[in-house]
Amino acid sequence: MRSRSARFYSDGLKLAGTLFVPDDYEPGQKRPAVLICHGRFAIKEWVPSRWTPHFLAAGYVCMVFDYRNLGESEGTPGRIIPDEEVRDARHALTYLQCQPEVDPARIGALGWGLGGGVAVSAAAHDARIKAVVCASGVANGGRYGRVGMSDAAWAARQEQIAADRRERVLTGRSARLPRTEILGRPDAQRAERHERQNWIDSLVAAVGPERAADPAKLGIPDEITLESMEALYDFAPDAVVDRIAPRPLLIVHARDDHEFPFEHAADMYERAAQPKQLIAVEDAGHLDWIDPAHPSQQVYVPQVVAWMQAQLPIDA
Repeated sequence: MRSRSARFYSDGLKLAGTLFVPDDYEPGQKRPAVLICHGRFAIKEWVPSRWTPHFLAAGYVCMVFDYRNLGESEGTPGRIIPDEEVRDARHALTYLQCQPEVDPARIGALGWGLGGGVAVSAAAHDARIKAVVCASGVANGGRYGRVGMSDAAWAARQEQIAADRRERVLTGRSARLPRTEILGRPDAQRAERHERQNWIDSLVAAVGPERAADPAKLGIPDEITLESMEALYDFAPDAVVDRIAPRPLLIVHARDDHEFPFEHAADMYERAAQPKQLIAVEDAGHLDWIDPAHPSQQVYVPQVVAWMQAQLPIDA
């Protein structure tokens, strides 16, 4: 595996990425590529590192990157606007098309978590993405945020957001909340605590205990703006997923995902047009099935790579 730094601009902000080239690449070849989009409170060295070795072994060029406001990219920490991240992904795609090792007409995208919704939305608006994988992804931010909340609690949250919207217009400032406040319901907060431990363990495995001890130094915020919360609630990949066809779509989701409910992914699958495929990961949670130590990893990750090989063959 060979790698090099990838720096590019998105709406005037310099974003940080890494390009990976397979060991068997020969000069002059034009290989298909996979753009890997990370999740909500994440960085390019984390979940993407679970995928790149497998796609590289299959012969693909891979690119990972930090969205604006996260990791090593420029921006405002705590501001996480999904529609802006969709723009970042599309600009990353343009950068990837410019690389000499890449066939610009054969690029697929894989997104994880919020990045799954980003990949779906980017592909819905950009036909340059020829195959899409939504892995443990967000299907609808508002539905995700509201599940289990009473009507009164949801109305109170919306008033909080409306007040912040007025404050932003008058002062240019948005209030900040702990990122766990996205989930306002007790059952979801319990699930969030469970997933947070998995989150910490997974981050430690990716970057080591010393670096993981201070996520903020890695560019992972502990707080988000209320503007970001509003933007997440407005984010609806399931409303545009039907635009991806006739390009192929794969949705892979764990049945026991406590972060993003499986039924949301299944409903998005129903809204998508053919060609499409849904893989339900059994006996695993949100981060489990890409963990090399978990038995499901050797079952489902190869299925995803094989699906991409069927859509974008190396030797085509």
